[in-house]
Parts: sequence; structure tokens; C-alpha cells
Amino acid sequence: MSMQRSLLTLMLVSGITLAAAVSYADDSAAGADAMSDEQRQAMRDERRTRWESMTEDERKALREERRARWESMSDEERQAAREKRAQHKHAKREALRERWEGMSEEERQAAREKMRERRDGKGKGRRGPAAEGPDGEA
Repeated sequence: MSMQRSLLTLMLVSGITLAAAVSYADDSAAGADAMSDEQRQAMRDERRTRWESMTEDERKALREERRARWESMSDEERQAAREKRAQHKHAKREALRERWEGMSEEERQAAREKMRERRDGKGKGRRGPAAEGPDGEA
């Protein structure tokens, strides 16, 4: 086997191992429920950074591993996973609603501004800094 092929194989195996760890972390709803908002955001940022640092082959391997894991589940396991995800989503939305209702008007305004900045790409959101041209000008 050539050196390049060996390195590619090693990278794919490493990517799958990493994917399994990330998938396990994703499935750990009890651990996620115990996290603070800052810890949860740090985890999302770390996951995004890891994903962005992966090659396209590593991403493809991760997708295939997750798809294979899903397809290997029984119908009952799949339904239980869907229900767990729906329950977690509902609980998260309720917690956000309670937190919002507990805010003062000034806190709500600050939260709105933060959301606008994220949406417009000026904060630490997915899109990063405001869109710039190739020469660095907006």
C-alpha cells in the first residue's frame, strides 16, 4: 500500500473514531440537560470547529457511519430516538420561554440585539464577521 493510501486510511479511521465519540456525545441528552448555556454554546462551537476542520472525505465517512448506525436500528429504536429528540426539543423551547418571561424589558432588548447581530453575521454566529469582498471591503 502506498504512503498516501495509508495516510488516507488512517485519516478515515480517525475520522470515524471521532465521529463515534461525537455521536455518543450528541446522544447524551442527560449530560446536555445538566449543562449551562455557556457550556452548551462552547460544545456547539467546538463541534462546528471540528466539522469545519474535516476534509470532505472525513465528512462523508462520518455521514455514512451515522447513516449506517441509524439503518441498523430497529423500528422501535428509531421511534424511541425520534421521541427522545422531540421531548428534548420541547423541553428546550419551554426553558427558553421561561427564561424569556423572567427577563426585564432591558434584558429582553439586549437579547434581541444579540440575536440581530448573530443573524446579520456581526457576532460569533455561523456566518462569522459581516460579509466582506475579496479585498476585505464590505
